Amino acid sequence: KIGDLTNGQSEPLTTYFTDHPEKFPPKGAYVNVYAELMGFFARNLWRKIWEEITPSPDDASDGDGGGDLDFAVKLEILCSVEDCQPEKRMAALNKNGDGELTIGEIHDALRSVVGLSVDENEKSLAEFVFSFADTDNDGKVTLNDFEIFCSEMPALYENQKWRLSYPKQKRAVSAVSKVM
Repeated sequence: KIGDLTNGQSEPLTTYFTDHPEKFPPKGAYVNVYAELMGFFARNLWRKIWEEITPSPDDASDGDGGGDLDFAVKLEILCSVEDCQPEKRMAALNKNGDGELTIGEIHDALRSVVGLSVDENEKSLAEFVFSFADTDNDGKVTLNDFEIFCSEMPALYENQKWRLSYPKQKRAVSAVSKVM
């Protein structure tokens, strides 16, 4: 159906394919752009959660007493299977301690760890992130999924070193936002 391809979002595409049905791709030959974009976004959010819950060694800090990890040290931990500590990562997110991460716990992490403003009743984004975090596709996110993710992280970060070489700076609070 044309509505499946355009999702009702593009009047020009709807008009074009209505006028030229022979140009319409055969069923199964096109990509659901919404699902692809949500999948990409979910992978990036899971990686963001993963980076934020990186266990830090007790003696690693930036030297100012604030306890923030030096970026080079954090990058080394992110890229190391030995320092990955899946148990600590699971504990950081698994609030009820049952050994299974729920969609609700991921939803909470999107708010508390990533800092997104998420609606309490709308959990479709958390569901997409959950589906990415479930690496073995058993319908659950368990310690096994965290261990699999740990083993895959070095290759992922090796491909992303260019991005990781330029960490985002913390935003300064402007005078305008202080007044508000």
